[in-house]
Amino acid sequence: MVVCYMIDRISRNISDFCNFYAVLQEKNCRFVSVKEQIDDSTAMGRAMLYICQVFANLERDNITERITDNLGYLASEGYWFCGTPPYGYRTKKIIVNGKQHSTIEKDPDTIDFYYMLVNMFLSGKSMCGMQTYFRKNNIKTPKGSFISTSMMHKILSNPIYVANDTTIYDYFKSLGSSIPYSREEFDGTHGITIGGRKRTGKHSKGTTPNQWTIYIGKHEPLISGEKWVAIQKKFKTNLTFKARNYDIGLL
Repeated sequence: MVVCYMIDRISRNISDFCNFYAVLQEKNCRFVSVKEQIDDSTAMGRAMLYICQVFANLERDNITERITDNLGYLASEGYWFCGTPPYGYRTKKIIVNGKQHSTIEKDPDTIDFYYMLVNMFLSGKSMCGMQTYFRKNNIKTPKGSFISTSMMHKILSNPIYVANDTTIYDYFKSLGSSIPYSREEFDGTHGITIGGRKRTGKHSKGTTPNQWTIYIGKHEPLISGEKWVAIQKKFKTNLTFKARNYDIGLL
């Protein structure tokens, strides 16, 4: 017998719960939920089990929608909403209309590290070459660890650093991003925030630039649109293609 407090403590996903419960039935194992007081030894009890799971799934979807709407609002207002800021910035609390919000400002302790990455990459070094150089010269991140190529790519491709100038306006327009501003409003005085940007996760696919909305942030930028776009173009020219011996990897 498997005993839980509530059904949604097991899962809030209908398909996951059905697969889980199918395994219990195969093993002749009963399922008991204390809160709902469901007896799965009867047909009616099993039906109520699935009905409760439907409402648990509904609650999960409602929570997801509320969080997504709130993050979209914060992005549209130019606030910081992504937790720990990237290298070169630190969080700062501001009061707007009597409410406290978060934004980011330049961090003197980490900003030099960001500029070092930008200058080395634009000078012609590859990310693998930069990684080797850092290890040979014992250069570590402000957090005290060696930086990986994937982390370099994450930092250098992050649009939070770039200025809201006309170059970046034209760049994201060409990618199909939604920009609820006129081109004249992109004057290069602020950074940008991205609405709808999501990286590929374990259980979800990421979003592409044509699904993003570009907003003007409240923070000061660290790099011009011209330099940032040059970095993104350099990523595309540095791609390597390797022939695979097998369609399916051995490991």
